[in-house]
Amino acid sequence: MSTRSDIVLRVKDSNIDDSTVRNRWKRDWMDRIVQVGEDHERVCSYSTDGKDIDSKSLTILPGELDRYQGIWVDLSQLRTEVSNHEFDVILQSSLSSWTEAGLMTVWLQVTVAQGEYVAIAARYGFKFHHAEGQRATLVLGLNPDSESRVPMFASHQVGVSGVVIKEETKEVLVVQDKGRRYTLWKFPGGLSDLGEDIAQTAEREVMEETGLKTEFQSILAFRQQHDQPGAFGRSDLYILCRLKPLTFELNPCTEEISACQWMSVEDLKSEVHASSITHRMAEILDTGLRQGWDTVDIYPTKMDDNNKNDGDDDDDDDDDDDDDDDGGGGGGVVWCGVVWCGVMRMMMMI
Repeated sequence: MSTRSDIVLRVKDSNIDDSTVRNRWKRDWMDRIVQVGEDHERVCSYSTDGKDIDSKSLTILPGELDRYQGIWVDLSQLRTEVSNHEFDVILQSSLSSWTEAGLMTVWLQVTVAQGEYVAIAARYGFKFHHAEGQRATLVLGLNPDSESRVPMFASHQVGVSGVVIKEETKEVLVVQDKGRRYTLWKFPGGLSDLGEDIAQTAEREVMEETGLKTEFQSILAFRQQHDQPGAFGRSDLYILCRLKPLTFELNPCTEEISACQWMSVEDLKSEVHASSITHRMAEILDTGLRQGWDTVDIYPTKMDDNNKNDGDDDDDDDDDDDDDDDGGGGGGVVWCGVVWCGVMRMMMMI
């Protein structure tokens, strides 16, 4: 039977295909769980093909292991109904086996229709981690002597604005939102959709609100803010992007926008009906127009897909709250450039 250190070394040092490494790692861990008790040997298995699981004679819940010594159990895959009493017995047996096998975390995925299981799981210490649509995910740490290192879900929301510049006339596109208590001139923008790049959000929001087609150029600045109204208790990241206009005829959305116009950067710097963040952005725009955009722009550089070397870079302990690049995600974008003093002032504004 492989030890934990054997498994970790195999993941880090093997030159064979990533999927083979992960599957072998899972098999080794499941071997440990199977050997915990003779009564569990015939039923301790897990599903990786998405097929329904037969719950008859089930004594340990099947699941899929992750790289952090955690197990994910999807109760929606149970083919037949399990009574509340049966689920209680099976869950208790499963927790005992997983603890003896050295697992650290249990993730329990339930559907709305399986809501009665939530109360049962809560008696064993499970807590909600996140929910979406018809599904909720509960989590439980199996080591009572250590504080849970599972990261919280969705700590921030991301808002993006498009700062559209007509360089020939030194004008910028501004809008006023409809139905707001205060009608201030601002840049068109909104929340980024799940899986949407920052550049795509900026271009989409400008198109939806003003009818202009634009092309992303750079990020100019961003702001972090806590206690943001309407953010469901999450913090807020607000990113301002410089866009190049490809069309110029304004066709504002009448449902969202009450006014839309081109305004000179100089006028925007002193506009009474504008927020302090808009005034600071006008200063940055003025600097970019006079000294060149390379003095204020933050440019993107595309990264390779990290999945190609899954596990090769992770030299740290396998803690659930690692935020380093450990090969667990796909390709991404690195932003780098000159950080102008105006950007720094804006970042500090809460």
